Amino acid sequence: MNFETLPDELILLICRYLSSSDILYSLFNLNSRLNRTILIYRQHVILRLTSYNQFEYLCLNVLPKIGSTIRSLTINTNWTDLIAKRFYFYFGERMKEIFPNIERLTLVAFSGSELNDYMISISDLIYLKQLTIQDRYNITEEYKQVLFDKILSANNNRLEKICFNRHSESLSINPINSIVYSNIIQLNIHLEKITDLQCLMKLIPNIRRMNIVIDNQSDDIIIHFHEEFILTYLIEFHLESFRRNWIFDEIYSLLKQMPFLQTLSLDLFSQDFHLSNGQHIVPILPINTLQNLNYAIEYEPEVEIESIENIISSWTSTPYPISCLSANGTTQIFLHTIPYNFPYLDINSSYAKRMNKKLGDYSPRIKELLLFNVSTLAETFIAISNCTKIKDLALEIGDEPSEIIEDEQKEKENILLPSLNKLHWLSIDGCPPDVHLLKEILIASPNLSLLVIDMKYLIRLFDIEDNQSCLLLLKNRIRNLSIQIEDEAEMNDLIFEKLSKIFIHIRHIIVEIKLTNGLSIENFLLFFFKYFQNHQLISIIVRGCTTEQLRNNPSQWLIDHTYLNTFTNQFQADCDDVEFKIWF
Repeated sequence: MNFETLPDELILLICRYLSSSDILYSLFNLNSRLNRTILIYRQHVILRLTSYNQFEYLCLNVLPKIGSTIRSLTINTNWTDLIAKRFYFYFGERMKEIFPNIERLTLVAFSGSELNDYMISISDLIYLKQLTIQDRYNITEEYKQVLFDKILSANNNRLEKICFNRHSESLSINPINSIVYSNIIQLNIHLEKITDLQCLMKLIPNIRRMNIVIDNQSDDIIIHFHEEFILTYLIEFHLESFRRNWIFDEIYSLLKQMPFLQTLSLDLFSQDFHLSNGQHIVPILPINTLQNLNYAIEYEPEVEIESIENIISSWTSTPYPISCLSANGTTQIFLHTIPYNFPYLDINSSYAKRMNKKLGDYSPRIKELLLFNVSTLAETFIAISNCTKIKDLALEIGDEPSEIIEDEQKEKENILLPSLNKLHWLSIDGCPPDVHLLKEILIASPNLSLLVIDMKYLIRLFDIEDNQSCLLLLKNRIRNLSIQIEDEAEMNDLIFEKLSKIFIHIRHIIVEIKLTNGLSIENFLLFFFKYFQNHQLISIIVRGCTTEQLRNNPSQWLIDHTYLNTFTNQFQADCDDVEFKIWF
């Protein structure tokens, strides 16, 4: 039996384990039957984590032939930053010609200048109604307003849904902009400050669904939203604003402009007692239309809380059951409705240690978990155990990790992590004292493939005796690796040799060099290529201090100083003031 004799169902099952790029590269145009079988992959194309030669082949031989069948297109430059420029080189001025029927476009990890170019290129695509933009931009403050205006009016004002993710860089709105974007019915956006939301509401009168993240504190100014801009069609509103101290009157004036809400989600920080009290919250809700309320607030008053029980009891006569976690006695609490229905949870580790499945019901919705001010890995296990469906886990270690108390440590280590089958991305910022417990997370996460970690953490793992099982798990799991180097002592032959022997399966690596002496990344590149020349790498991104020689001709520098002198036509390199990129 050969591949072509397999039934369609089995071929499609195999395709589930391949990337969109691999499927098109390997199966398209082998015969007419396979072309019909992979029709769904010709209609919904995702370009990500692909090699340079494979991408060139797709752009020259596949995309021009299937362009008219493509309904959704994703260009993901995470880990392979140069994809955006290369795609634009081939199709930037021919989007209407090559992809006339595209309905949804997703751009991931683009720079500000790249987004600007693409907004110009997607004009006159008559079916393009949805634009999704995720992660990264590096936009100057003065350009944030201009870019946002261009995005709102892109494709000749045909876009109906514009969705930024919550990790996107914040954007600003020109306060004197009087253009009304009546085409926008759904907007997910990360805004610079609260006044941007005030300006935005008068520009999108037909909005139906709005998801807002507010970034800055806005100098603690008090906002009153204008009642003349009633959002009559808005049925779903989500506001995440953790860095700003909200007061009750602001939320009250905001909700008065949304009289017909069906779903309301508020994730706030406040020192105002009224925003923690159910008897004050419920009367300001659009009670005649509201079907779902998701409410979370970190309440940290200037004086001690007199009675947490009174806060809890204020919700008992409402239709909304709540859970209340305390961190430091009676100085701060984290209160939320049950079940916890936000897809993310960013929480101080002091609260996380008190999470309880019976009281919180966190597992079904949470896909991203961020724990900050972490003292030990062991203390995170309770929170992780409550969030078994997470895809992304980020741990930020406090500046001064606490000493491990032996009895407390034994008790916490007895907590067995459940299976975390969906976890694929793990970030640990800092170095906790119980570094060896990384093994427990790795054991519980069979599909983990992406690791973000400090070099000092890895060195501690290397130095621990009888730690081979943890290193073996890293070797078998990790395909994408991001390392931060903060000390010149972390760059030597012994360390790089160990790295190369452990991470034998990595395909993509990002290195951030944060040395105070401004040491050039050339030293790192020489070490790296000495030990990683036999690895099947697809991309390398190094961030740090670059030299004029690297910036002038990065490809030539690689040819002159590394083994790449024998692969001159099989890679691309790019370099600016802070970043060196190689794509194989």
